[in-house]
Amino acid sequence: MNTPRGHIVSRRALLVFGMTRHSIARAVARGELLRLRRGWYATPSADPSATRAVTVGGVATSLSATELLGLWTPPDSTLHVVVPSNASRLRGTTAGRFGVAKSTCLHWRNHDNPARDGVASVIDALIDTVQCQPEDYAVVVIDSALNKGLATLRQLEAEFARLPRRYARALSRADGRSQSGTETLVRLRLRALGIRVSLQVRISGVGCVDLIVGDRFVLECDSREFHTGQERYHGDRLRDRKLIKLGYLPMRLTYEMIMFDWPETLETILSRVRRREHLWPRRSKSGKTAARRAKTHDEDGSS
Repeated sequence: MNTPRGHIVSRRALLVFGMTRHSIARAVARGELLRLRRGWYATPSADPSATRAVTVGGVATSLSATELLGLWTPPDSTLHVVVPSNASRLRGTTAGRFGVAKSTCLHWRNHDNPARDGVASVIDALIDTVQCQPEDYAVVVIDSALNKGLATLRQLEAEFARLPRRYARALSRADGRSQSGTETLVRLRLRALGIRVSLQVRISGVGCVDLIVGDRFVLECDSREFHTGQERYHGDRLRDRKLIKLGYLPMRLTYEMIMFDWPETLETILSRVRRREHLWPRRSKSGKTAARRAKTHDEDGSS
């Protein structure tokens, strides 16, 4: 069966492509097309979240969309659907033929940017995220979009100007240099406590490290997809050894430590900060030499 490019298409697009009412009906009967709701169809390979969103009556947005768009997305089991402000006859939130999620968050707004394959545009997904998620999570996906080049700061500033002023803080805290959501979360949480944190610091002989607390306490924020495998494991430990030789104090944080065990993780970090181990010893010449080798690109906080 030949269909227009894309996994979720409208009846109008199918007719423009050359299909007829009868050929569409035959494709549905053979299982080559799934009828989501009146006027909308999907191929069997279409993403389940996107098909559920279209079945409800809109398209996937917020964290449901950012994950489909390839952004670093915090865990979230809710289906986020944006529907027109004048939408009616929504399918509801109970599980049905296409598995509509029981937990559904509806976003009532009109979007100027076109959706594709049942997923809102990057800009619209970010705008919806900042309005329904905790601020730190909103900054996570904004950082990811900036880092991947899927949105620019200028674009976001123009869109945020249309929102209530309380949402501007999330954009002001964003930094596109962040390489992962775990790195963003640690940066935000420590700075909120007044702790000086520098990100993506280049150290001679080592390369870029994720975060430095104070002068020399290095935090590397691991993620499952990037820090698995024997070769990467060995390389990470070699980096730690080089850092220690230069006088730095490396600490490697796993995804689980940041996302699910943060209070204990934070206490471990703060224990070193309280002992002022994150600062170069005043009388350490080697420490001063190592400090000069670190090119700090960003600093904020007070501790």
